[in-house]
Amino acid sequence: MDHRGEDDLLRSAAEGDEDAFGVLFRRYQRTVYQFAWRMAGSPEAAEDLTQECFFRVLRSAKNFDPGRGPLRSYLLATVRNLAVRSGRTPVADDSCADELVETTPGPEHRLLGLEASEQVERAVAMLPAAQREVLVLIEYEGLSAAEAASVLEVDANAVKSRLYRARQNLKKLLAPYFGRPQGRTMKGCL
Repeated sequence: MDHRGEDDLLRSAAEGDEDAFGVLFRRYQRTVYQFAWRMAGSPEAAEDLTQECFFRVLRSAKNFDPGRGPLRSYLLATVRNLAVRSGRTPVADDSCADELVETTPGPEHRLLGLEASEQVERAVAMLPAAQREVLVLIEYEGLSAAEAASVLEVDANAVKSRLYRARQNLKKLLAPYFGRPQGRTMKGCL
């Protein structure tokens, strides 16, 4: 186990240290891929964005400032910027939704879980891009409002506003499938 800090690992990886790169890649590949998949809407695009993200971050390792936030946020900001610049937009194609869903035991539970997750994935893909980004960063990636604001380069209040609107829109979009949540928030459905 490598106990160097993220900035040391990143700089070593940028200088050609394959072990340091391996540590960083294993640590963040899944997070970057999942975010890229949700941004771009396809596994192929997510793979391309993930690779490009790591290459870009290695090439510009000197730009990473741990004082501005963790490497995870820097990676997510990089993949977001790559997705936006490439013009990739999500589609409501749920053919690969089960790749990102952790299923429960039993075929009945698995089928119900996949059906529900497909509806949620479709609804998330239908959100406006600004709302979808915030929702994915906070609900799926577990970032705080401040971290999401840093990734998106917006004010924390804008993040909170977008998140509120995203949750309200999801409630409307999912109401036909799940009914009115009673005593639950949409967070429990994501």
